[in-house]
Amino acid sequence: MKTRTELAEFFAPVTEDQLDSLEVVQAAGKAHGEAGYYPDADFSSDADWCYGVGATIDRLESELECDGGEVFDLYTAAHGAHLQTEPDE
Repeated sequence: MKTRTELAEFFAPVTEDQLDSLEVVQAAGKAHGEAGYYPDADFSSDADWCYGVGATIDRLESELECDGGEVFDLYTAAHGAHLQTEPDE
């Protein structure tokens, strides 16, 4: 997980409001991973994701002119690092 300072450096130039939103995106990835959501990384099929954190990701990528999906990568890195899956039986 990136610190606020690391986020500011990576996404510069960035406003405080955008930094707040980046932290929300990263926290959502962590929370969704810990809850075991999206174990197959199929985020786009869930309406809550699309209209919630997915919409925030889209907005930030547009505002920050991220052509390479860097904000989405922030979410998926946090999600993957904290993904809880049930053990195979």
